Amino acid sequence: MNEAMPQTVKSNYKIELPQWRLDLYEELHARPFPFLQSPAQISQLACRNEVANRDQQIAHLEAWCDLFEQPYPEADVSCFYARVDDFELRWEMHTEFSTYTFIRCANETLPFEKTAVELLPESWLAEIAGDVVSAVHVSVMDMPQEQDSLDVLRKSFADQRLIGGRIGEDQAHVWTSFLSQQDGFSRFLIYNNELNKCEMGRLVQRLLEIETYRLFSLLTLPLSREALIQINAMDDSLCETVKSIPGFRKHSEEKALLDKLSKFSSEIESLRAKINYRTNATQAYAELVNRRLQELNEKRHPGLQSLGDFLERRFTPAIRTIHSTTIRLEDLSTRIDRATDLIRTKVDLELENRSQFLLSSLDDRSKRQFRLQRTVEGLSIVAISYYLVELIKMTLPGIKLLGFTFNVELIAVFTVPMILIIMLVVRAFFRRKFD
Repeated sequence: MNEAMPQTVKSNYKIELPQWRLDLYEELHARPFPFLQSPAQISQLACRNEVANRDQQIAHLEAWCDLFEQPYPEADVSCFYARVDDFELRWEMHTEFSTYTFIRCANETLPFEKTAVELLPESWLAEIAGDVVSAVHVSVMDMPQEQDSLDVLRKSFADQRLIGGRIGEDQAHVWTSFLSQQDGFSRFLIYNNELNKCEMGRLVQRLLEIETYRLFSLLTLPLSREALIQINAMDDSLCETVKSIPGFRKHSEEKALLDKLSKFSSEIESLRAKINYRTNATQAYAELVNRRLQELNEKRHPGLQSLGDFLERRFTPAIRTIHSTTIRLEDLSTRIDRATDLIRTKVDLELENRSQFLLSSLDDRSKRQFRLQRTVEGLSIVAISYYLVELIKMTLPGIKLLGFTFNVELIAVFTVPMILIIMLVVRAFFRRKFD
């Protein structure tokens, strides 16, 4: 028998979300890419957070909000977005750096004729906290009906060598020189053909990240080059030291060599502490650069190097140089450990030889003492036997006075062998008992 379904009742049940669950949801939506429609001008500054802190940056953003009458950002935010008419400010704080992205939607006849950063007061820009590592201008324009020649395009990059490619199925063209211009900014020029707002926003974000991560990954290169000079010097000194190990004979020389190797180890650890963090950061940034290049789905433009080809030829060797520094450090550290073990083994063998010689000397001395002891025992038996015979000879005349008749000399003669036999038996007994 079928039972009737209960009547549906509207439920008011609601789950209260704690802040930590809200943070988990919001983490996936943090730092969204902008929606961009050509034409547009974008400027971005990436500044290191070593000097600046969150409070300084928030206070600096509040000064911008005062200028443009915008609400303040919250104190604990890691990103802040504000829009005034056709101008947008995007601030994002990362682990090592913060980015200030300025977007201006306006139609310009020539690329980079005006930039988004020009709309901001120079005094406010000068007070941005932290060292500027990356500064980029991006100009987004509609695809012209007639493609400009390479000579015309180079004028937008101060006649520098062009690098560019086509995005997707010829949906956009990207041009750059990967060089800084007179204003200290590098440039990307995008001709949009078919990309919508979302796709253009993602493309610009990838290009900005490629430039930012590329420069931050190369921060380790000067440190690596300095470290390689020290590594080469220590390598040469280590080779000479290892070659001289067999010629050392004195313990003081071996001790001095161990002290030298300990100094090498200390210098290696100091170098590791100096560059390990930056080397790990370089590896992470380089992986992000390669991933963003793959996401571009770039195709070569006739007669030009693509962004991927250029970075493969110029950027990848620099990353390998940084990586090789770490390998050289590990190799040198291992060789120093092996050299130290070799010297310690040599010292241990010499100590063992000395110990064997000492034990051999003690053994010879013990044998000599044993032979001397045997000789002394033999002489002692003779001496004791002599004194016993004399003692008997002294007592026999007294016994003779008691009325006994015997030959004193004859008894003394028979007493001597008996005493010797008794002494030898006693000696053999005690030897057997204590040996």
